[in-house]
Amino acid sequence: KQGFHWRNFFSVYSRAFENKFLKILLIVMFCTESAWFLYSHYVPMYVNIAFRYVPHQIGALMSTAGGIYIFSVLVIIRILLRYMQEKKLLITSLSLMLLGVIFISLFPYELSFWFNMVPLVVGDSISYVTILSLFSNVAGIEEQGWVLGVARATVSLARMFGSLLTFGVLISLRTPFFISLLLVVIALMTFTLRFRGYTGREAFKNKITN
Repeated sequence: KQGFHWRNFFSVYSRAFENKFLKILLIVMFCTESAWFLYSHYVPMYVNIAFRYVPHQIGALMSTAGGIYIFSVLVIIRILLRYMQEKKLLITSLSLMLLGVIFISLFPYELSFWFNMVPLVVGDSISYVTILSLFSNVAGIEEQGWVLGVARATVSLARMFGSLLTFGVLISLRTPFFISLLLVVIALMTFTLRFRGYTGREAFKNKITN
């Protein structure tokens, strides 16, 4: 049985970065999910300190976020896909996420967390599904497995990185929100400025091959 070797891990990522579109999507996913995990891991701590939330109030806030997430991936994204292609959908979802983070960062009040959680969660949920769809489009039929595996590994790295960024609270109570804001800006700018030449599934002439 072949064991795990770090060189195999890095060689897979090196191979993934050889494809222009896949490289951009990996960067966008890493930044977007790092921002999301930073937000979702830090908010319970923040509302406890800033608003004196007790466990059942924190549970209500995060359960609401979970409900919005589910509704977004089951209903909202299906409606939006009728009117826009995946590229526009991703830009729209990242813009929604950015809008939510901006208002939470600049107006860290109790009602702000409840209202601005909506565009943030909707934006992240739709962007996540859309990025996975674009990953699938980049790869050839025989490459779907390892490409989506790289995508999942990137999400795991983002989870770890986003959690570590909560230490930004040592600078100030609102620093983690501004870090999330920066990450979403990087994701949106990277995709908007670098992901050119994509007009649909047929645009990926440079398939990843063995």
